[in-house]
Amino acid sequence: VICFGSNAGAGTVQDPLSIRFSSQEDPFTWTPTATNTAGELRLGSGTQIVRALETKREIVVFTDSAIHSMQYLGPPYTFGVQQLATGITIAGFNSAVAVDDSVFWMGNSNFYVYAGRTDPLTCPVQHYVFDDFNSSQSDKVFAYLNSQYSEVTWLYPSGDSEDCDRYVTYNYVDKAWTFGNMSRTSWLDKGVSNLPIAAAKDQYLYFQEVGTDDGSTNPPSALAPYIESSPIDIGEGEKFSFVRRIIPDINFYASTSNPTATMVLKTQ
Repeated sequence: VICFGSNAGAGTVQDPLSIRFSSQEDPFTWTPTATNTAGELRLGSGTQIVRALETKREIVVFTDSAIHSMQYLGPPYTFGVQQLATGITIAGFNSAVAVDDSVFWMGNSNFYVYAGRTDPLTCPVQHYVFDDFNSSQSDKVFAYLNSQYSEVTWLYPSGDSEDCDRYVTYNYVDKAWTFGNMSRTSWLDKGVSNLPIAAAKDQYLYFQEVGTDDGSTNPPSALAPYIESSPIDIGEGEKFSFVRRIIPDINFYASTSNPTATMVLKTQ
């Protein structure tokens, strides 16, 4: 058992940078001796531990100003900690999510990824998100994985909203970003359930990625879905494009009767 932000040693005063772990296969023994594997570590950067996430090869530990790697070393130290980067921020406890050996998270004004090293994510919608972001409610930001579509999404409160009412999604395979409005406060990826489950402010749980409505209207009404791309340029503007046909990669499986799709091309 590993405890982040524990009391220091056998004392009763909490140390927000302390990491303690019990002896292996013994969750009741926390005092280190020569015959057990219990121990204690203390991080040197930041004022408190915000989040710890387990990946396939390590535990990534966030403080309010740095990121660390915690790895199993074996006897006599059991675990060791290495500082990975400083000067980073994290929006809140739930604003980071692990995907295999990578960790994605939202900071105070940027998005980041750790995959062996820490890098900011190139985000073309960064200003759209952070210029209309309720920073006083940043603790409510919730990051989740939608493994079916290789997506990491952040639910966040916009403007003066006190709850998450928008989302921004990053597809880590296609390196593409999308955003929109959605009143959800947390999300559980599919696993035990065949569909993802999300919670909302209205105190309902919703099955996601199924059906035609999102529960925003009563009685329920079908969504008016759309997708809009960014401008597509050829060269630096000195070339022209002639479009003969469009072959959409869509289907109407399980759609309502007489489904249609309308395409609009905007030129300049």
